[in-house]
Amino acid sequence: MTASRHVPQLLTRDAEAKLNRQLQAWKSALVAVDRRQRLVYFKHTKSASLQVQPSRLRELWEALGSVEVAVRGTAVLGEESERRPLPRDGRVVVEVTNKSEKDLPASLRRLDQVSQQTFADRGFWSLYLGIGFLSWVDADDKPADSPLLLLPVRLSRAGDASHWTLAATEDDVVLNPALGLVMEQLFGIALPPADIDSTDVEGYLRQVATAVAGDHRMQVTQRAVLTTFSFHKEAIYRDLQENGEAVLADPMVQVLALGPDAPSGQDYAFDTATYDDVDRVLPPEQMMSILDADSTQRRCIIAARDGKSFVMDGPPGTGKSQTIANVIAELMAVGKSVLFVSEKAAALDVVRNRLSAKRLDPFILELHSHAATRKQVAGQLHSALTTRTRVSTGFSSAQRSSLVADRTQLTEFAAAMNEQRELLGQSLFQVLGRTTQLAAYTGVSVPYREEWLDLREHELAEIRDRGVRLSRVWDPVTAGPDFLWRDLDIVPGSRVDVDDLHRRAHAAAAAGASLVDLVDAVDTEIGRSFPRSHDAVRRRISLLALAEQRPRHAPVEWLCLDGAALSEKRARLVARKQAVEEFTAAQAELEGTAGPRHGALESELVVQTEGLHDNGRFGWAVGDAVVASEVAQLVAWLTALPPRLVEIDQHARRLGVDLGFGADGPSLEVAHRLADLAALGTSAARPLNEWFNPHLHAALAESEAVLRTLVATVRERRASIDEVFTPAALELDLRALHRRFAESHTGFGRFSSQARADRRALKAVTVTGKANAEVRARLEEAAAWQQAERALSNGEQERAAGLGFYYRSVDTDFDRVSAALEVARRAVQIAGRDLDVPALANQLGADGQPNPLLSAIGIELRNSVAQLWGEVHQRFGQFTNHLTGLPLVNLATWAENLAKALEPVQQASDHVATIVGRDLPLAEVRSILVAAAGRDARSSAILEAFEADRNELGPAYDGLDTDWVDLGGSLAWAESVQALLGGKTEPLVARSLDSLTITSAELEARLRAWSEHRPALVEVFVPARRAELISELASDLAGATELLRDMADTALDQVPVFEQYTRQRAWFAVKLGMVVDEIVEQARPADQVAPLIERAVLLAWVDAIVRTDERLERHSPADRDALVEHFRGLDAQLVEKRFADVVDACNALRPASLHSPAAATIKREAMKKSRHKPIRQLIGETAGLLRHLKPCFMMSPLAVSQYLPSDMRFDVVIFDEASQVLPWDAINCIYRGSALIVAGDQRQLPPTNFFGSTDDDVAEDDESAPDSFGSVLDLAKAAGTIPSLGLDWHYRSQHESLITYSNHRVYEGRLHTFPGATFAADDLGIESFVVEGVYQRGTTRDNPVEAEAVVDRVLHHAVQNRNLSMGVITFSAAQEDAVLAALERRAATEPVLGRLLTRTDRLDGFFVKSLENVQGDERDITIFSVGYGPDADGKFTMNFGPLNKKSGWRRLNVAITRARRKVEVVSSFRASQITNDEFPAPDPDQGGIPHLKAYLDYAARGRTALAVGAVDGDAAPESPFEEDVLDVVRSMGYQATPQVGSAGYRIDLAVTHPERPGEYVLGIECDGAQYHSAKSARDRDRLRQQVLEGLGWRMHRIWGLTWVRDRNGSIRRLKAAIDAAVADEPIPTVPQPRVAAPVEVIEEEIDFDAPPAWAVPLPSAVGYGRTRSEYSGFAPGAAESRPALRAYIERVLRAEAPMHRDRLLELLRTDWDIGRAGALIQSNVDWVLSRVQVDGLRVIRDDRDFLSIAGRTAETVRVPADDDAVRKVGHVPPAELDLAVTSLVRDAGVMTDEAVLTAVRNLYRWRRAGADIQSAVSAAVLRVERAGVVLRRGSDLVVGDPARGQSGTWAPSAAPAPRREAAFAPPDPAEAFRSRIASGVDAAGSLLNDWYRERLDALGAVDFAKFIVGRAEPLRLLRRLDQEDMIEHSVEWAVVDPDFASLFSRREIAVARQRLMDLGYEEQP
Repeated sequence: MTASRHVPQLLTRDAEAKLNRQLQAWKSALVAVDRRQRLVYFKHTKSASLQVQPSRLRELWEALGSVEVAVRGTAVLGEESERRPLPRDGRVVVEVTNKSEKDLPASLRRLDQVSQQTFADRGFWSLYLGIGFLSWVDADDKPADSPLLLLPVRLSRAGDASHWTLAATEDDVVLNPALGLVMEQLFGIALPPADIDSTDVEGYLRQVATAVAGDHRMQVTQRAVLTTFSFHKEAIYRDLQENGEAVLADPMVQVLALGPDAPSGQDYAFDTATYDDVDRVLPPEQMMSILDADSTQRRCIIAARDGKSFVMDGPPGTGKSQTIANVIAELMAVGKSVLFVSEKAAALDVVRNRLSAKRLDPFILELHSHAATRKQVAGQLHSALTTRTRVSTGFSSAQRSSLVADRTQLTEFAAAMNEQRELLGQSLFQVLGRTTQLAAYTGVSVPYREEWLDLREHELAEIRDRGVRLSRVWDPVTAGPDFLWRDLDIVPGSRVDVDDLHRRAHAAAAAGASLVDLVDAVDTEIGRSFPRSHDAVRRRISLLALAEQRPRHAPVEWLCLDGAALSEKRARLVARKQAVEEFTAAQAELEGTAGPRHGALESELVVQTEGLHDNGRFGWAVGDAVVASEVAQLVAWLTALPPRLVEIDQHARRLGVDLGFGADGPSLEVAHRLADLAALGTSAARPLNEWFNPHLHAALAESEAVLRTLVATVRERRASIDEVFTPAALELDLRALHRRFAESHTGFGRFSSQARADRRALKAVTVTGKANAEVRARLEEAAAWQQAERALSNGEQERAAGLGFYYRSVDTDFDRVSAALEVARRAVQIAGRDLDVPALANQLGADGQPNPLLSAIGIELRNSVAQLWGEVHQRFGQFTNHLTGLPLVNLATWAENLAKALEPVQQASDHVATIVGRDLPLAEVRSILVAAAGRDARSSAILEAFEADRNELGPAYDGLDTDWVDLGGSLAWAESVQALLGGKTEPLVARSLDSLTITSAELEARLRAWSEHRPALVEVFVPARRAELISELASDLAGATELLRDMADTALDQVPVFEQYTRQRAWFAVKLGMVVDEIVEQARPADQVAPLIERAVLLAWVDAIVRTDERLERHSPADRDALVEHFRGLDAQLVEKRFADVVDACNALRPASLHSPAAATIKREAMKKSRHKPIRQLIGETAGLLRHLKPCFMMSPLAVSQYLPSDMRFDVVIFDEASQVLPWDAINCIYRGSALIVAGDQRQLPPTNFFGSTDDDVAEDDESAPDSFGSVLDLAKAAGTIPSLGLDWHYRSQHESLITYSNHRVYEGRLHTFPGATFAADDLGIESFVVEGVYQRGTTRDNPVEAEAVVDRVLHHAVQNRNLSMGVITFSAAQEDAVLAALERRAATEPVLGRLLTRTDRLDGFFVKSLENVQGDERDITIFSVGYGPDADGKFTMNFGPLNKKSGWRRLNVAITRARRKVEVVSSFRASQITNDEFPAPDPDQGGIPHLKAYLDYAARGRTALAVGAVDGDAAPESPFEEDVLDVVRSMGYQATPQVGSAGYRIDLAVTHPERPGEYVLGIECDGAQYHSAKSARDRDRLRQQVLEGLGWRMHRIWGLTWVRDRNGSIRRLKAAIDAAVADEPIPTVPQPRVAAPVEVIEEEIDFDAPPAWAVPLPSAVGYGRTRSEYSGFAPGAAESRPALRAYIERVLRAEAPMHRDRLLELLRTDWDIGRAGALIQSNVDWVLSRVQVDGLRVIRDDRDFLSIAGRTAETVRVPADDDAVRKVGHVPPAELDLAVTSLVRDAGVMTDEAVLTAVRNLYRWRRAGADIQSAVSAAVLRVERAGVVLRRGSDLVVGDPARGQSGTWAPSAAPAPRREAAFAPPDPAEAFRSRIASGVDAAGSLLNDWYRERLDALGAVDFAKFIVGRAEPLRLLRRLDQEDMIEHSVEWAVVDPDFASLFSRREIAVARQRLMDLGYEEQP
């Protein structure tokens, strides 16, 4: 938005008086006309001014303009050196009369040094040759001498150091402005202006003498002096004097002058964005920053962009210049104008260089120093006018979206890590720190549960307490199996009866002992020993029971057989039983299928059916479904087939002879084709012989169709017209007759000779012999008849020959032609590849000789083939095609062979059918025979094995009649006994089983007693322990008895402990049961229980946070590093390429034509060789255009008044180094701006008021006196209503010690500084050198010894650090001279010093300066020379020159902050020698001595001298996390230091290089407080690391989440990073965003003769052509042509409307080939226009015959593509002409009426400027004026802009309409989508959390939607919206809307659609 001026408010009388006094005070301070002003009261100084021999002034003037002039002093008697000879080349020599040859070089060197220094510092030249003097007497009657003309000159050395030359610079000669002002004010004399192009010096002096001739006390003398002058402030004075009302009315001036009393003071206050909020207020992607900007800088840029006025507090090295460059780019990008001002030329150069490096210099106008000559300014403006900077590529929207997503994720991740979680009261980072302290307690974890999110602070405390209590009763775990009473089943809330458990244990032990005794007795009686387990007792009982139940016939001997023998018997029994069962089943099956006679089946016949499915021999086989009777029929049919085939073969061969194919071995298929061909012979329409050629068929068919149509048309026309006209009418030109009768023979034309002749001709050809109106009315119809006859004649010539005798003109029988053609086509089709054209033509053609029997044989053959074909298909189906293709002879052979092969099958099927009694399918026949064969085989097998089976199984086996149950029971008893005994037994044991005395019931009773006591004990334990005890008690009865006795003994001790253990476990079971279970399983010691539980809980909470907090989704190191690197790459590309957008925005503002008067002026001035207009005049005449060409002006305050008209306004005025700008030097700039930005540092140097007056003599108690402030910065600060925004990041110092002192002592620790990776090096840091110097008090006031020491240090660095820039700062001008003299002396023997002295570049060159002149400079190395110190007598007076003054500490602060790499302090004393105990503080009134003492101490001792904070070696880690990492690094054997840095940003850990002392090899950032201290993603994740890397750091980042969750992996990565850094291996990279092609910047010349881009070409007179649908066959005047006319008119109007009706008719005539659009045609067109619609919109015809489409206006300007397309001025729609005028004015910026007329004529290619054109253009101008689109300012026309018009500013609107686009654009889908999402947010209301809203605000609607659908999983919000029936308000619902399809990729739309479908929504068709 364009900055608007604050509306001035009424001043009170007192305020107005004070304001006037203040302005008067400022003006008085600007011009001092007292005797200190050397321009008015000139006097020679001791060494800095030279008197020049006045003779030959004109020759000297002319020589200085072309060559260098030698300078020579005066010879003095007694001098050792002789006077130098005159130059041999005849050059003019300047004779200096007040200096000897010996003294002259020193004076020249001083003049050169002062002038060069002034130019470097302030950008203006100060060395002048004053020519001509005016001697006069002032008001005090004191004489004065003042120079008149001031010629800027430059000194240079020629040869050795003592030879100097003088030459004029390129700057203009000026009249002494101070003298001119005095003459006007005191005497009313106006001195004549100086002519810069004239060399007649004497002539000018005579003009001055004439002007002052009225005062006898004034005299002009020919005199010349060479000295330095400063006179520019007179221009500022005149500016304020002449524009006092504008100055006083300016609201900002009022605020600065009146402070809080200003009426509009509060209008400048605003809420500043916090550092943490800049990303939200204005995301970096929406800014136009061309350089990196931290959050403190971005805050300033945002305020500037918003049009705010403020103070930019910029301490040294905080990037003021960079920020100003960004501010300028930002303002230019939004269409605002900038005036950038600084007293320091270096400050302007730095900003200019930064902008130029980003290719923005074409949009900057420099008006300071060398860039302000008339010719250069004209050239700059002309270049800006005629060239454009084109950028090939920029930052794409896809990259921007990706960057937004990256930045948002990084910022949200940082917030998620550090925000205090409300319930737990800790941040995630704090919890990770605690888990790091518990890192040793690993091995257990808590499964993920979302409820851990609700963990509260008091719950965590209770968990810790319970953990401690559990550890006290941990014996059940640590004792393990020895804790016998573990795992008791204790009911919650109940108490355990210990005595009852004791009794149960005793009872169980007694029952066990009794059971053991009886078991031993049983083993003795059986004769076998068994185990004493419970199962073994059961086994004994079973054995006793089997002995008691032995079967009566079971042989005892079977018990003595081994297992194999019994198994063999069992196998034989099973096999025989199965065989009998299978035989029985087969019998039953056959009886079911074959009936009761199945026994008579001959099973051997099965072999005759084996070939049923074999089709290999005949290619075909009988199907399974064929029944026996069908097989017999098939055999009979096959037997009768061969004779039939012989007959068909004979007929086919006979036809084949006649028809040309098939005579040799015809098949059934060939016979069929021959029969069809023969049948065609019956057709009555026989084709011509040549028609049997298939290639002629298409042409014949086309000819038949065309001629049929033409004949039909002629028949129709004849039938309708033959009653009126005779055939003779066809000899006339009936169409011409019709046209003449319709158009010419009307009115009086009816009586013309031609009309009479036409009527006679017409009567001769009519049936009635008349030519009346009825006959003439039929002329058009007759013309159509004539046209049809001609068409038929033409068609007959081309096509009739092909139809032969069949064609008989209008009498042709076309149906017969078609029938004959069809016969030919069908014959060719049937013959196919066997086509024999002559044979077919002979038998079927019209001219052939056919066989008379051909048709009869064909019909007979066709019937025979058809019948046989059907029979074959009926029997053989799909195999028919094969059979019909066989030669008939082969087919007969195949049938005979197949009949023979089917006879055995027929025999077998007949046999089975007879037995079964029915006709069976062949498959069933074979199945019955197979079953009969199987039955017979089983019966034979049983009978053959009967004897062997009986011998093995005994007499119980009886073949098919065996009792299988009895036989199996005996065998099973023997197997059971053997199973209990463990196999075969001895005969003794087998016999003992018949005589046992102990029964199974007795042993069962003892076991039952034991079983009853045991459960009573084990039931008190949990199931698992119960099962364990049951197993132990059952495995060994003796051991069980012993265990039970031990349990009884320990019950009273262990049961109470386990009871408490269980209660604590039960408390943990709710959430932490699994954790405690894991600890129990691992049997961890008791002292680890509480820490293990706490760590597990914290990790569970962390896991829940990570899983549910979507901001932590990508937390793995690879993801984090990749995201950071991807963000860094994209963000760097954004900044790197941002200038492209600024270039585009600035280009859009520039004029696209040269039609404005200003453009013509610039073009004319640029073409001049000389006598250019003054810059101020040029700017004044072109100001309206300059706002588009050069939105940024760079000037000194002096240049502003010199060059800028008073009415030129800027949106923003920016001051740099404002502490150096006097208030009265700034007011001339301030009143020219709407907003003010004052950049500077109050803790640096105040301005030096050269030659100005001061107000120190104003009485302090004079309340009416204006306020006094040292600089415009102080003035702005004191206003009270102008906010201050600070820059805090310090970038300059590459060693932190360089800024540490100022940061702590001056800036109170405010600066954000960065440590360097190298902490000890020769070219880094601060070093003190104390020499035995002597201060020359009372004489030269310098210190030569110290100066020589400084030169030694300069020489050292010039040799050792030759690539580093260097500067020397002295505490006095005298010491400055001493150092320079020493350098020059040493340079004679040290060439490197000589080269160094020639490096005078303003920004990087070597310098020697005093304290007063170094502000704004910076060098790699600075060397201080204090100079002051003990004198020759050892006296030390504590006088340090400027440091002793008020605010002297500010001078020292400037000096000590100039270095980037190193500061060296050379002094002749130590800090302790300064006798001043005052503590240094940033007190405005304090002198600099306390700071000097403190700084010298700091230079000598380092940070310990500051006594603030800890030095690096004493620092401690900030968090347990960092402490853990530090321990790990040290355990690897590396030395590491925590918290490296002194202020601002500290590196968490730094690893010292093991081999290079003084250097850190790796910095480690631990994802902690330091990392997350920056809320801006750019600060945190790119700029900070970028700065550190620039300081030599190699960084490794450890992510807290990963360190805790994957500690070992993190340690491995850390070790690898350290090892790689030590080995100097390349840093591993992650995939970076694809680097786009380099941005190509091209300067293009503009072709102003080319049509504007907004104009579209109009088709020439050739028109639009005619489409097929626009042909009707009727005349355009006929009603029948209206549909075609409608289609044509719609198409033309769609392309060209609005358009004139006459234009439409012209196009119609051209496109439709109409000679003239008569009344009938026009009437038809008008009828169509009255009803036509274009795209559903009606066509409007206004009273001027312009045709437009309803709802559409002129959106484009249509210009002719060539001369044929030129439209008449009356054919151009007024709306289009209005748009053309507006666009032309917009392109030019400013135009006159004449220029508009010329431009419009050129645009539309009108070669004349007739009254009609002038009137139309004037009317268009008037219309756009009335609409406010164009405004008239005097004689000029400009594009209307209400905002600009009201504010008076010259900046364009913030968002200018794109110059190259149409005036009307379709709705923006992005804006519509934003509205859709906004309405959804309003509707969803409380369902949306803050995260959702903040993310939406940060990204914008479209990018937010892309982010949502790009997530792996949808937000839970989607399901909630579905549950609330609000799904239509979801992002996904909006994304799938077709209206927004252009905003999203197909993949994004598909994802959104799938999510909705997953919820059950279906896509509507």
